[in-house]
Amino acid sequence: MVRLELSDEEARELGSVLEAERHRLLLEVSAADVRNYKHDLRDRLERLERIAARLTYESGLDTADEGWIPTG
Repeated sequence: MVRLELSDEEARELGSVLEAERHRLLLEVSAADVRNYKHDLRDRLERLERIAARLTYESGLDTADEGWIPTG
C-alpha cells in the first residue's frame, strides 16, 4: 500500500486534476463504440472516482463546490 502525504494545496490540485480526467473519461465513454474499450474506460473511471472520493474524505475537501468545470 502506498501512503502519500499532501498539503492542502496539493490535495486541492490533485482533486481538480482527478475531476478534469473524470469529465474527459465520461465524454470518451459516451463516444466509444467498441464494447471492450468502453468497458475498460468505465473501469478506469470507477477507479478515479474511488480515488477522488477517498481524497475528499481524507482531506475534507470538496472540489465539486469550487465552481470550476473543465471545458476540454
